[in-house]
Amino acid sequence: MSKVGIAAESRRIDTLLLRALCFGPKSYWELMREGKAQTHQVLKALQSLLEGELAAYNGDRFVITEKGRRQAETMGLERVAEQRCEVCAGRGIVLRPPFDSVLAAFQDIAAMRPKATPDFDQGYVTHISHPNKVKTKDFLFSFSE
Repeated sequence: MSKVGIAAESRRIDTLLLRALCFGPKSYWELMREGKAQTHQVLKALQSLLEGELAAYNGDRFVITEKGRRQAETMGLERVAEQRCEVCAGRGIVLRPPFDSVLAAFQDIAAMRPKATPDFDQGYVTHISHPNKVKTKDFLFSFSE
């Protein structure tokens, strides 16, 4: 990738993270998903936002600063809201029996897992992704009949 391509990719990731922060505080893991890039690229972009004082860390969440909010307004990011369906998150699958009870059992089991750390990420399943894991099974099951 050329230097221009690398710079453009870096700006893209910065923009995605700043847009995500416009809609409220985010955890490390939420920003990893929002960055839509490799971990090291998202970490570099997040570091850039922190160093530029566009974002801050309050102990458990990242938040947009006043400077970051002004930058987002200049870029027109505050006008871009989430476009996916609130019920299915754009997947087109809503859990129905018996998979709704499977989700509850899955969440109980996953609650006993040790906490993930940025130093060791092996595809950790977050509480946000639990419904997606069960919806995948529901989707695959629909083709087995």
